[in-house]
Amino acid sequence: MNRIGWVVALFLALITAAFAISGIHYRRQALRNALVADSVLAIADTSRAEAWGFERRAIQAERARDSLDRALKRSTVVRGVVRIVTPPDTIVLAAPVDSTANDSLRFGRFVGYQRPYHVVADVMLPRPPGIGSLNLAIVSDTAQFGLRVQCGEKVRGIRPATLVLESPDWMVAQIDSAQVTPLACNEAAVRAIRWSLGGGVGTVAKVAVVTVAAVKVAQWLKILP
Repeated sequence: MNRIGWVVALFLALITAAFAISGIHYRRQALRNALVADSVLAIADTSRAEAWGFERRAIQAERARDSLDRALKRSTVVRGVVRIVTPPDTIVLAAPVDSTANDSLRFGRFVGYQRPYHVVADVMLPRPPGIGSLNLAIVSDTAQFGLRVQCGEKVRGIRPATLVLESPDWMVAQIDSAQVTPLACNEAAVRAIRWSLGGGVGTVAKVAVVTVAAVKVAQWLKILP
């Protein structure tokens, strides 16, 4: 190959390197923009109640360590704020009423169950102007909750994250906020953005090797000083 051929080869190598680096840059920027757009959508009220519980899109962002993280020497990867309300209810109980021999005091015990409440009420009513009393015990059924982070289908290279709360149907549960680390659903994308060794850095290294080799050959042929 003559000198002109080597010049052309060197030029093509440099052009290839430029396009490769430019392509990596634009891919990183596109992934970064898509991740930001996903979090913007999650900030909106994306909560939704279902028969099995509640769900909400999670903001995908690294969370700064707070006092609890530092005290426990750990890092939080998923955090949600959940609001749980037991709805008010009216329970009607009936039971026979007893009285003392002279009917100076009437009393009765009322026992009943209306999901999720177990109720026991002891009532004592003396003759006027006496003061009646009510001893009331209410115990609720045990509530079990399930919490999971689900990763959806990719949208512009980013998988949306959703926090799902499974709760009993007799409770009103709502997720007020949800945040997860981007690594939970988008480890590959995050590593590409960060130029991990298996991603952008590896590509750039290869391009650099080709470019340096081309320059050395050109110098050897005295095309370049």
